[in-house]
Amino acid sequence: MDHDRKTLELGVGSRLLFRDWLDWLFAAAVLGLSPLLWLHCQDLWFRTDLLFFPLLLLVFVALAVRVSRSAWSEAPLQCGPTRSRFAVALLIVACLAALSASLLFSPWLAWLALLLVSNAWLLVRLQALNWYRAVGCTLPLGVFLVLPLSDAADASRTLESWTAFSASALLDLFGVPQLATHDGLELRGGLLPMAAICAGMGNPYFLFSLAVLLVMWRSRSFLVGLLTVASVPAWAWLGAVVQAVGGAALWDKQDIYLFGGGRKVVVQLAVLLALLLMIWLFHWAVQKLLSPFTAYSATFAGIHKFFNRAVLWPARDPLRRRTESSRKAPAGAGLLDHRHAS
Repeated sequence: MDHDRKTLELGVGSRLLFRDWLDWLFAAAVLGLSPLLWLHCQDLWFRTDLLFFPLLLLVFVALAVRVSRSAWSEAPLQCGPTRSRFAVALLIVACLAALSASLLFSPWLAWLALLLVSNAWLLVRLQALNWYRAVGCTLPLGVFLVLPLSDAADASRTLESWTAFSASALLDLFGVPQLATHDGLELRGGLLPMAAICAGMGNPYFLFSLAVLLVMWRSRSFLVGLLTVASVPAWAWLGAVVQAVGGAALWDKQDIYLFGGGRKVVVQLAVLLALLLMIWLFHWAVQKLLSPFTAYSATFAGIHKFFNRAVLWPARDPLRRRTESSRKAPAGAGLLDHRHAS
């Protein structure tokens, strides 16, 4: 019985998915972009610090399937004029990006084209869903635009340099003899490379991806989510400096090397969990700090309205809806009373 039900749901889902020409257009766009996307995925796979990228693709597919089950219907596609025009504009820009990606052999432009065409498809396909919820499903694809295309563009190298010089300044205060280089610390026991700290689970792009997923899960405001994601470089730097200072001090004082074998995995996992907790607490604090007003002041009503609009965007201010409905209510009631009297 359960097997027949699952088969029926799968058949209904596939019929809903490919019942309109827009679905076939989206499938053709993904198929056309797949060679460049596949080459970039192969490059990411061989760069061991970026092996987390399949998680982003799985999250995007899971979100698209989840929201589609509640938003798709058997009714014909009916989209508002503003939303449909914006979707058409996204498709035009996506076509230009795809053409440029083919001519320039640019995986970055290919990911941009996929992101734009996915947004356009979801905006029209999920017309029963708010536009920002439909666009939010494609945030994992947007992370691919941040991932480095080469070692020269890898922000981990900058993080390694900052970590080395910051840790060197702190170790001077602790009386640990060392010499900072652009990518490591020269200690009495040998070289402590910063690549051992900023690689693997200590990779800043991995922390950035997890922060984006956390914002998608918890944040309801664009401003709060943006501030949370923007704080990731500072948290990545803090975690790397703590590891460098602690590891260098233990190596110099106790002759214990933390960044090899199983010790490295345990240390990086502990620091990663601590950083995720700190990011979550930072997100909670910003959300509390930027919580909207529950009532408008008679003196500063304009400021309160602007603040609520800024911290709640793209969602609408429920207090403003309540104010508008209360203004309309007396007029309607008076009309009904007049009709009753007449």
